[in-house]
Amino acid sequence: MIREGFHDDPAAALAEVWRRMPWWAKRLLTVLDILVNWRLGGVLGQTISERLARLKREGRPEGIVGCQILDRYDPGHCDRILARLDRLEAMAVYNKIS
Repeated sequence: MIREGFHDDPAAALAEVWRRMPWWAKRLLTVLDILVNWRLGGVLGQTISERLARLKREGRPEGIVGCQILDRYDPGHCDRILARLDRLEAMAVYNKIS
């Protein structure tokens, strides 16, 4: 399933597995991610990476370290999440005003 040479690069191997995964399996893993985050005291509907990205933005050590770990496997992961959250918050403010 994973191409030769990927054993040296776990990030590339993980990306390849995710790329080949069926849509329903990705959705199931996302739901499990949300439920685990909720059971660990997070907000229901928020993924673990979203929670870590918000904590990083606040300067909390657990967010900084968590995002550093995520960035090893998916460079820029937390930054992309924060950019998406900023866009969503800006849209919410705009919709409230208009």
